[in-house]
Amino acid sequence: MNPPPPSIFIRITPDVIGSILHTRMDRFESVAGIEGLLRDNGYGHLELLAVHANNLRTGQFRTFIKQCQQHYRSIVIWHITNPFLPSVLKRYGFDDEVTVDEFGDPVIGMRWDCHPKTPEK
Repeated sequence: MNPPPPSIFIRITPDVIGSILHTRMDRFESVAGIEGLLRDNGYGHLELLAVHANNLRTGQFRTFIKQCQQHYRSIVIWHITNPFLPSVLKRYGFDDEVTVDEFGDPVIGMRWDCHPKTPEK
């Protein structure tokens, strides 16, 4: 794994449970105060799982997502359990994402892709 941009993350450490389950996810702590699990493929693609804010309703999550959007070409957030998060992510430019895992089960999340501005004619 290539190291993620240092301006976003304070600490990234291997996740013991992820090692056992072969998820390839690492634990992270961000400068915005968000913690959780991530997978950075080193090619501008970030996957997030089990993300939580330390101080609710302070804009930490918005700050974290905006920082990630400045450094990555695509971001996927998997297994969203907060019923309010999909509408928030839609406002940040995310769309629904569905894939199939190695066991044939559907995995549901939301995805954001950087779309470079096209020159106007």
